[in-house]
Amino acid sequence: MGKMRTEDRAAAKAAPPATPPPSRGTSRAQAGRKLIAPLKSTLILAGIAQGIVTLLQLAPYVLLTELARRLLAGAPSGELLSVGLWAAGLMAAGALLASSLLVWLHAVDARFERDIRRRLLAKLSRIPLGWFDARTSGQVKQIIQDDTLSLHYLATHAVPDAVNAVVA
Repeated sequence: MGKMRTEDRAAAKAAPPATPPPSRGTSRAQAGRKLIAPLKSTLILAGIAQGIVTLLQLAPYVLLTELARRLLAGAPSGELLSVGLWAAGLMAAGALLASSLLVWLHAVDARFERDIRRRLLAKLSRIPLGWFDARTSGQVKQIIQDDTLSLHYLATHAVPDAVNAVVA
């Protein structure tokens, strides 16, 4: 019990090892990677841009601490005004660039969703009508509209939010 006999060992050595079946999520992961492939370069560019914007948004806080230090040291008002204006300018520039980045990513997402819906509708137009008999209009709507809309966060917000969290 619990020990391999010599005959079983010889048979085990002679038999080629069985290849394990692919893991359950492998095909889904590959399908997801293929689905998002058109966005890859855009998402990389958005991540780089968000890193720069995050650093730009953090700069006013450094300047405000410098402003406080100079204020406590009794610096002239012209010096204080200069540092304060730089801080306000950088804050405004950071807000403008962050807004522009999100507007751009929303436009990219709208085109991406449109393309996916077109591909889905082209595929559904080739499916035999019997397929629709087995499904309700709500299930078809789920595929065309709701599932496509659920990709919005991934295409628009996921990368900038992650980069912002890491950089900040």
